[in-house]
Amino acid sequence: RAAMDAIVRELYERKDSRHFWDPPAFESEFLSKQSGGYTALVCLAMMYAGESYQDPRLRDAIAHLEKFRMGGTYAVSIRANLWAMLPPRFGELLLKDRDWLIQGFSERAAGWNYEQEPYTTRRDNSITQYGALALWEAAKRDLRVDNRYWRMLEDRFLAMQLADGGWNYSGEGPATGSMTTAGLTVLFITQDYLHAQEQVDLRRGGPTSAERAIALGMQWMDRNFSATTNPGRDTDFYYYMYGVERVGLASGYKFFGGHDWYREGAAELI
Repeated sequence: RAAMDAIVRELYERKDSRHFWDPPAFESEFLSKQSGGYTALVCLAMMYAGESYQDPRLRDAIAHLEKFRMGGTYAVSIRANLWAMLPPRFGELLLKDRDWLIQGFSERAAGWNYEQEPYTTRRDNSITQYGALALWEAAKRDLRVDNRYWRMLEDRFLAMQLADGGWNYSGEGPATGSMTTAGLTVLFITQDYLHAQEQVDLRRGGPTSAERAIALGMQWMDRNFSATTNPGRDTDFYYYMYGVERVGLASGYKFFGGHDWYREGAAELI
């Protein structure tokens, strides 16, 4: 708690009166497309930490996000997660971001690209994880997400799973922790919306293809879990740890290979 409070204080210190937590200048055109996402990410972190959206130090940033026109999938997805944590009056804003994501979903890729590109064939497991997380938050708050999107997402991650049970970024190279958590999270989500009734059917046969894929993915995590580095990749550690937490949230699992992922992860962050 002391560490969380220290981070909260530091984030408030870093707030700018004009651009809030977004950088005054972006390092690349790619990052500029995600404008607004930095502020949304900090506001979301503040909600996780127990801050009030009515706190004057947050209220103006949230009011800014209500009106800000975003153009990037990461940014919109993070903002949708923020709206989902706020009172019902923010439901219309969550609905708008859900619609933006649905309009940007590519059936050819069964996922998203960095911007709203519904005809892209590029398969990016990272950005698709974030779009799926946002739709999940919308669905949990009774905003309709057609099952066909969950089916396309499930089929895509089943097809992209590697023989060792893990996932990579776009279909090339070995599995990494950050992308394996992405694959597992999406499959745990689609289980809820596509296969819940199958679980209570006593006449059903053996495990489904999705259940087998989840079991293989969990075996990969049991073998490779680390609380100090992103397995298979020397970068993106914090991204990976957030992915681990999302798997825990979607699945209910508290351990990977006997490791208490929250306890070890929190100790590493501190």
